[in-house]
Amino acid sequence: MEAPERLALDSAALYRLNANLEFRSDQLRVEVSKPSFEYEPDNILSLGRVSVAKFGKNYLAIPNNSSHYASERSKTVSQLSFSRSVLDMGVVTNIGEKSRSFSNNPENALTFEFPVYALNYAENLNKNVSFTVRILIGSKTVWSRLINASIAERRAERSTAKMIASTGAFTSYNVSKGGLVQLLVKSDFADSGAGSSNFVDYALQVEVPFAGRTTPLFVPCAARFINERAGFNVPYLSAGSVRPVEVMASEGGGNRQFSFNFGRIHFLNQRTTTAAVSGSSTALTANVAGGGVVNEENAVYAEITFRVPFHQEIEEGE
Repeated sequence: MEAPERLALDSAALYRLNANLEFRSDQLRVEVSKPSFEYEPDNILSLGRVSVAKFGKNYLAIPNNSSHYASERSKTVSQLSFSRSVLDMGVVTNIGEKSRSFSNNPENALTFEFPVYALNYAENLNKNVSFTVRILIGSKTVWSRLINASIAERRAERSTAKMIASTGAFTSYNVSKGGLVQLLVKSDFADSGAGSSNFVDYALQVEVPFAGRTTPLFVPCAARFINERAGFNVPYLSAGSVRPVEVMASEGGGNRQFSFNFGRIHFLNQRTTTAAVSGSSTALTANVAGGGVVNEENAVYAEITFRVPFHQEIEEGE
């Protein structure tokens, strides 16, 4: 194991497991697990997805693309973070010669990676925490290790992740008075190179029609991240609800602006799936940085819930 001994609050660290495995053909799994609690600060950590980062030459009989292998995570009792992460590679075949006694052959090596995020609760500062890593071949655990770490102070990092554009769409365009509707926003971030680590302070601002009214056409209620749809390079997004804060009325006093502050996002560039994107009128953001190369593994999805007031000013078809 290549394991850091200290984890800074509100940040992720990448753990690396180098395994030299000698077997012919069997199911291979890597599991990372930790205790789970209902009170979210007690969870201390949230586990990211396990991936296979490097293959020895004796694994040429199986796909050597890490994105071919899916990783599954299980939520804590609080439902706000993740306490278990499993990479199931299915049946793995080693085409190398199998000796009577184990030999430390680098061509039998597999390298696994997984991020671990220290939740942003000041009460956890200097606490000790542990989690377990296991390798299973078939139903047998062939290697297990308890990993210990301590929680360090939050690092003041400036925003270095470059957002290319954000796009959004309502989940429904037919809403009755008193009803709720969600706006799903996808934010695309630029590829920053293999192995890089970047932060961004993420917020969404909405402007609701208010001109000539005593009540707005839409009332922003709350927002949240959609963890299940986040890119692979996003180890953790806060699953809690974010309340709107009224910022200011727009010029001329016509509309009202509300801001949702989600806090910090940490990107660990483990995978790259690129797509060329240029600034366009479909982007929601006013600060689209022209053209750029988007890494789809950095995608962030957020959902804003609006309420349509049950008011006589709201007309059908408006």
